[in-house]
Amino acid sequence: EGLWRVHEKVIKGELTEDDPEFYTPLKATKNQTTNDFYYDEEASSNGLYTEVDEDNKKLNPTATNVADAKSDPLPSATVPILPPAQLFRKLRWTTLGYQYHWPTKTYHLDRRYPFPKDINDLTTAIVKSIYSLQLTDKSFVNNYPIERWRAEAGVVNYYHLRDNLMGHVDRSEINMNAPLVSISLGHTCIFLMGGSTRDTPPTSMYLKSGDIIVMCPPCRSWFHGVPRIIEGTLPSYLSPFNDDEDKEWHLFGHPMKPHRMRMVHDLVLNYGLVKKMEVIVSLLCKSPDRASIRQLTRFHTDEYIDFLNRVTPENVEELSQQQTRFNVGEDCPIFEGLFEFCSISAGGSIGAANKLISGESDIAINWSGGLHHAKRFEASGFCYVNDIVLAILELLRFHQRVLYIDIDIHHGDGVEEAFYTTDRVLTCSFHKFGQFFPGTGDVGDTGYGKGKHYAVNFPLKDGMDDWSYQNVFRPVVQHIIDWYRPGAIVLQCGADSLAGDRLGCFNLSMKGHASCVEFVKGFDLPLLVVGGGGYTIRNVARVWTYETGLLLGEHLSEEYKLDVPSNNMENMNTSVYLNEMRVKVFENLRHIPFAPSVQMQEVPRNYASDNDDSDDEDPDIRISQRLRDSHIVPETELSDSEDEGNRRNEHSFMTHRSEHSARKARNGTSNYMDTDSMFF
Repeated sequence: EGLWRVHEKVIKGELTEDDPEFYTPLKATKNQTTNDFYYDEEASSNGLYTEVDEDNKKLNPTATNVADAKSDPLPSATVPILPPAQLFRKLRWTTLGYQYHWPTKTYHLDRRYPFPKDINDLTTAIVKSIYSLQLTDKSFVNNYPIERWRAEAGVVNYYHLRDNLMGHVDRSEINMNAPLVSISLGHTCIFLMGGSTRDTPPTSMYLKSGDIIVMCPPCRSWFHGVPRIIEGTLPSYLSPFNDDEDKEWHLFGHPMKPHRMRMVHDLVLNYGLVKKMEVIVSLLCKSPDRASIRQLTRFHTDEYIDFLNRVTPENVEELSQQQTRFNVGEDCPIFEGLFEFCSISAGGSIGAANKLISGESDIAINWSGGLHHAKRFEASGFCYVNDIVLAILELLRFHQRVLYIDIDIHHGDGVEEAFYTTDRVLTCSFHKFGQFFPGTGDVGDTGYGKGKHYAVNFPLKDGMDDWSYQNVFRPVVQHIIDWYRPGAIVLQCGADSLAGDRLGCFNLSMKGHASCVEFVKGFDLPLLVVGGGGYTIRNVARVWTYETGLLLGEHLSEEYKLDVPSNNMENMNTSVYLNEMRVKVFENLRHIPFAPSVQMQEVPRNYASDNDDSDDEDPDIRISQRLRDSHIVPETELSDSEDEGNRRNEHSFMTHRSEHSARKARNGTSNYMDTDSMFF
């Protein structure tokens, strides 16, 4: 049936682990039948496969004698048979037509699948279009008889961004006289064409998606390679962010893209966890309300949000100066639907915070949030809009103090900078520190001005394991909560701190990561849980599904096969180092007062809508009882003192004059903000 079709069925829920087709069968060996292969007898009788280049035959004497070649090795006894989703991620090449014998670098002339007709038609048209074309330097001549050319064999290579193809010569090809057609799809790459020896200086070509290379004699026997694939060059039509209804493209993409969310949602749905939780949806669509421009500019600057709203892959060159200004490009590429992505992520966290404020939920989750690197006026680390800061601002409307905890392997620099000068938010981050992005989060970075000592950083080294992590996480968090007494907690659960992460270097197991979530949940405070990093997608989906179960009071048993084990990676965090860091952290916390209070003031308004004019409300529609109750001032909020007389029914609101904290920042600008002045 093919791996792709099997993978599709798994994604769509049509195939489960209980089905015998779920696991890909063992590859064919010399002891197995080859009845599944197709042999083109007509092509063989016409002699299409017997033309052998003599020079190539000398280099590859087994090219026409596959029967004498050694057989494929038997499957390894130590490597498990993988399910389609995991096997598909490991796919490096696919053969078309004649099957290629990789151990001996020869073709199976007795094994051939039907060649895809559309690819055959396309490549045939390409070869015909350049027939008899000859360049002045005679480095390219296509004199191969058109009537004899047909697509007989092909290889689809899957390259990752960090892959490269070393300079080589295709010595295993049987017919070196026929044109070789190569089609480039995906990211832009640099293609080098050399000469007959490695000493020949190569010519470089810039291949974009859709570009075609045709190699004819004599360059068929020349050295060539791909030294680099360029990041941020994926066309929008291949991006999982596009609005194309063809869902097949959504199975690929950047690990920070919606495929992670889709996998988590499918797991949560299929494990029945959705039945025990409320999924936040708006009245107009099956997703949370998207954040409005006004909501986004409660933290971010107007110019930055306007840029995100206007920029597209088509006009990015026109906005090149602003692109540099707002740090958009390399780590934060422009793609179709960028602003939509930002508004959905931020809207989910803001909506979750409002659920906690209203008392409708004790715990709220937004796995698509947690973009903790975004700054007030610039993007960073694939974070464009800081949904965490926006959610905390929402919580501060009703809570005097909010605690932010970050267990992502990267320092939560964007959130820390946002509240660096206030005591109303205490930020606590456990992260890798040193030669590691973003390079901030030293233990001595504790805040500024009024926020001095309200930024807690616990720098860690490579190989952090479960036991060591819990020995520092639990006492630090326990001490903060006992002394700071927050009204609500925001927990960022970046999964790149797990063992085996593509970009991470910690050694936490799934249960070690989840124990942090369970520990914070045990304080019975309003809790907002958001996602974050995580670049081994299958592990991200597993741990967030498992932690969803923990937050619901469901300990998913081993039968669900969600475990992410640790490995034998060396732990560079010695007990001496951890104790030293813990002493420094506790010393910083010793300077903060017990549960700092906030002056009584009016509850700030809700910016849930861009439309502030209430005159547009239909007077013929009865408002809900809940909205009616919100307009009533409780009696306990007013007093009958002697100097006031009996003025209980007269509204009296306190005015508040905020003092702006001193702002010193890099390059003459600042990401810090005064939360009081932001509210009023």
